[in-house]
Amino acid sequence: MDPQQLRFIDIPSPFAFRPGVIRALAPVGATRDEILSELLDGDGDKPFVLDTGTHRALHFDLIYMQSAMRMSDPNALELPYTRYMMAFLMFNRAPRHIAMLGLGGGSLAKYCYRHLPDAAITAVEANPQVIAFREQFLLPGDDSRFRVICADGLDYVKAAEHIDVLLIDAYNDVGLPPTLFAAAFFEQVRRSLAPDGIAVMNLAGSRRERGECLKMLKQVFAEQVIAIPVQDDGNHVAFAFNAENALAGLAHHANHAAELTDSLDLPFALILKRMLASARRLKDRQQ
Repeated sequence: MDPQQLRFIDIPSPFAFRPGVIRALAPVGATRDEILSELLDGDGDKPFVLDTGTHRALHFDLIYMQSAMRMSDPNALELPYTRYMMAFLMFNRAPRHIAMLGLGGGSLAKYCYRHLPDAAITAVEANPQVIAFREQFLLPGDDSRFRVICADGLDYVKAAEHIDVLLIDAYNDVGLPPTLFAAAFFEQVRRSLAPDGIAVMNLAGSRRERGECLKMLKQVFAEQVIAIPVQDDGNHVAFAFNAENALAGLAHHANHAAELTDSLDLPFALILKRMLASARRLKDRQQ
């Protein structure tokens, strides 16, 4: 249903383990009981927000959290994997064009908008109902350097070019959409990047799914891919470099990592350390 035909409705959370207020999109005239029943018994394809007063989170169900915002600091990166994804700054401190596949609650979009004022930022989201929650997560409005578009991620990268940084976090209620879980998608991703561009991907789901994604990335990016586990999180984050032999120069970014760790209070020094360890293990296996 078109989000313009829907309204927000607040429902007290009925669960002690998830206290707060559930905010959902509902047709005019729908009752709270009907909406709650649909959220609990439905197929999980409709996003909703759980507001605890201190935090606001985007969900497709009450088990997994898609995105989170701390009300006292709305621009902070609340979930650990988002901090890891920002580690592209170690390799490009001043990207001109950042594209994001998957908006969610907009954590990465807000962070880039605040800290990278010279970057043009495009957030691509396939689900219009997710976009309808953008004001709930205090995202900026579209302007000369930031826009949110409703489109399929594959369609977007097919038409895009000269992207400096592409952040891929496009999971929906069932995982990664089939169009994005294919070698053809990753080929378009690489083609859309600038010569020294970087694609950064959140790898969630089962170990098998993560492994298949990583295998396709490595095939398309000529093995110039490094993936690391996120501390205190079940996710991994993969960095795919368009430039040749990019992994050979990882250690040269140690100073950048230390500086950014101090200035942004993000764990870039730890992330680089994990990247170097992963690169060494990969080299040992190849010998």
